[in-house]
Parts: sequence; C-alpha cells; structure tokens
Amino acid sequence: DDIWPEDIKVDFRQVNIAIARTLPEFKGNREITEVELLYLDAIAAAQTLIYIENQYFTSWKVAEVLAQRLKEESGPEVVIICPSMTGGWLEQHTMDVLRSRICRKLCEADKHDRLLICYPHHEALGNSYISLHSKMMIVDDVFLRVGSANLSNRSMGLDSECDLAIEAENAEQSDAIKALRHRLLSEHLDIAVDVLEELLAEHDSLLTLINSREQFPRTLRRLNCEVDESIDELTPTADYIDPERPVDSVEMSRKLVPIDEPKSPKKQIIITALVLLAVIAMTALWKWTPLNDWLTAENLQLMIETLNDSPFTPFIVITGFAIAGLFAIPLTLLVVAVAISFGAWPGSIYAILGSMLSAILGYIVGEWLGRKSVSKMAGSKLNRLSKRLANHGVMAIITVRIIPVAPFTLINLVAGASHIKLRDFIWGTLLGMLPGILAITVFANSLIQVVQHPEPFEIIIFVLVILGIGSLMYGVKKWLNRISTDT
Repeated sequence: DDIWPEDIKVDFRQVNIAIARTLPEFKGNREITEVELLYLDAIAAAQTLIYIENQYFTSWKVAEVLAQRLKEESGPEVVIICPSMTGGWLEQHTMDVLRSRICRKLCEADKHDRLLICYPHHEALGNSYISLHSKMMIVDDVFLRVGSANLSNRSMGLDSECDLAIEAENAEQSDAIKALRHRLLSEHLDIAVDVLEELLAEHDSLLTLINSREQFPRTLRRLNCEVDESIDELTPTADYIDPERPVDSVEMSRKLVPIDEPKSPKKQIIITALVLLAVIAMTALWKWTPLNDWLTAENLQLMIETLNDSPFTPFIVITGFAIAGLFAIPLTLLVVAVAISFGAWPGSIYAILGSMLSAILGYIVGEWLGRKSVSKMAGSKLNRLSKRLANHGVMAIITVRIIPVAPFTLINLVAGASHIKLRDFIWGTLLGMLPGILAITVFANSLIQVVQHPEPFEIIIFVLVILGIGSLMYGVKKWLNRISTDT
C-alpha cells in the first residue's frame, strides 16, 4: 500500500537521487568531501542562473569559484539569499564578519552586474528579522540540492553533513525544479506564483525583478555586506572561527591568546638581588653622606605641607600625573613618587585618579590617531594586544593591566585604536590597576620606613613586603594564564 500522505503534493516521481556527504578524517576513517565537490562542480557547470539559499556564507572555496564565474563576460546570474544577520551576538561578530569579507570579494569580481546578495525582509516584524535557515541550491532549473550543509568551511570538511541532489533528466523534472524555485520566490516576494511568472517574463531577469520590488513591505532586499571596521579588524581569520579541517584545541587557544613564556628563575634572582643591593646602598648613603643632613624628614615634610596648603593641589597632582603617564613616563615610578610625597591615603587616591585620567586620555588619542598610525608605533605588539582585547570584555582589559604585555601608554593607545568600548576600558583599567597601585603604595610606605629608620626590623619588614607583593602578582599571573589555556 502507498503510505504517502494524501494531503502532501508530490513534486518528483521516479527520479535518481544523488547523495553528497561530508565526513572528516577521524580514527582511521578517510575524509569525504562530496558536499564541497558537488558545489564546485555545479557552479562551474552553470549557464544562466545560480540560485542559492543558505543560513551561512563563509566558504572561501565556493566564493573563489563564484568569483571566477562572475568575472566571465557571459557567465550566469548569481542570486544568494541569506538572513540579514545570523543568530546571537557571537555569530554576528564572527560568522557575519567572515560573510562580509566573502561578499566584498564577490562584489569586486562582479564586473558585469550579475550578482545579487539579498535577505528576506518583512516590515511587519519591526526590529526583528526572518531567520532564514534553508540550505538549498538550484542551477539553471536543471539541478536541485537540499540538505544539511551550510555554505561554510565547516560544512565542507569538519562537520558531518548529508545533501540530496537531483539533476533533471527530462523536461518534466526540469519544470518541477523551476516550480519549486518559483514557490520559494513567491513566498519571499509575497506574490502569487502566476504573478511572479508574469513579472519574470516582463523583466527577463531575476535580478531586475527583485531589485524592482525592493521597497515593498515584504520582499527581498539587497544585503548590506559591510560591518564595523573595528569589529572586522579584531575578528580572526576563518582558520580560527570557521575551520575547514579539525584543529588541535590547545594550539588554537595559544594562537588566540598568546601565553607569556615564564621568565627564567636566574633572571628573577638577579632582579631581587639588585633591589636588595639598592636598598642597602640607599641606607649607606643616608647613614654616611651629607644626604642625611639635607634630606631630612623635617625638610621633606615642609615641602609637602607647602604644596598641600594650596587648594589646587589635587588638580595639580592628578593632572601632572595624567600628562606624565601620557608621555610614557613609567607608571610605577609615578605611583611611587606620589605615594612617598603624599602618604598612603591621599597618595593612593591621587595615583588612582591620575592613572585613570591618563588611561582615558591615551584611549582618546589612540581613537583619534586610528589603527594604522598606532600600528607604526606599536609594531609587532599591536596584533598581540588586539587579540587579547578582541572579546571587548572587561576581563580582557583587567588581564593586560595585571599582566602588562606592553607599556601602560601603548595599551591605552591600542585600546582606543581598536575601538574597545570606553565603558569596558574604564572598568577594566580600574579593576586591573587598583590592586597594583595599592601594592605599590604599601611598598613605598615601607621604603620610607627603611630610609627613615634603617634598622634590621624595618629592613626585614620591607623585604617581606617585596616578597609578598611578588608572590601575589606571580600567583595572579599563573591563574590568568591557566584560564587562557583552559578556554
């Protein structure tokens, strides 16, 4: 008995069906790329029209073949229908960016105006949009394929896919393929099939017909393939987002988030020894030179009190701090100077506010200069910084503040040139720098005690403070690097 439902119309009977698969090489199984090969062959064989509906469009190989056909003087028309944008925020900032790059390539190749990349529009949806999810292709009304494969690199070699295809062997099958295409277009353009056929005969071109109905409430509209330049610059290549073949996850994470190589223990011991020698030398200068008579606590206190008597002291100190930081004077040196001069409480406030103002000024300058100008100053560090800041998150800013992969001023300029959100930049800078500034303040106060009272007890406290701060920063750095590796 025939079990086919009576209420569902049959379009094709007694036809040969081709099966095209994608299977990656895995555990001894050979790679199968029939999906990709069928796409390339069908496009190469097209005579008059290539009609594609697909959720994604990021396959560079398919784009290469389409570009070659568009460059031909008498090649086929190409109509590609995609959603106006893909799923959520992540896809829109990855797959849509890759699609934009592909579309630009095709538009450059379209020397004879035979390309139309469009999306289904329905005015009644307001700010929402039609999430087109189909994966189908019709060529010259003699070839039809439907299935699971997207026009993405993943579907060509990484994911498991299966498409079915029909190649018309007679006029009846060709008419059935054409009828299917007309039903799809009548749905998109919101017109009856017979009206569509009349309009096609009138315009003698599918591209011309679609363009003529672009202003209707429900229709197909030309897709704006451009994306924000800053997002485009920060988005990695398809090798990371839409790979053709399986990749090693650890290797990919190391490329996306470079992990600093640990410094040698020998170098760290030398640095620690130099710090201790500097403290001993400072103590000797204080004990046995005229510095003991001139640089007295009373004289320093008098100088600071004179400056503090001015009502403009906070403005002067914070502004001077910010300008000095903008001109690449080491931030640590500025924080130490302010902490020693004004003490722990007002000094730390001045340092925090001065650092934030300097960071914001650097961000604004970077935004004004633009990526190309900053790239000349940053050199090879720019791409590394951009990758660390690419997720536009507060956590990325916190990370580069705690683990300074580049000087303070350079990070500010790159962040501005990369158009990281100012809100995220401010919060990330504050949260990332606050612990360090407070730690430096504690260090500076302990240093003052050693200078004023060079007794063994004070020296021991000072050394313990150094070791404590160093251990804390080393632990935080290890933790952040472990997060980068795990994710």
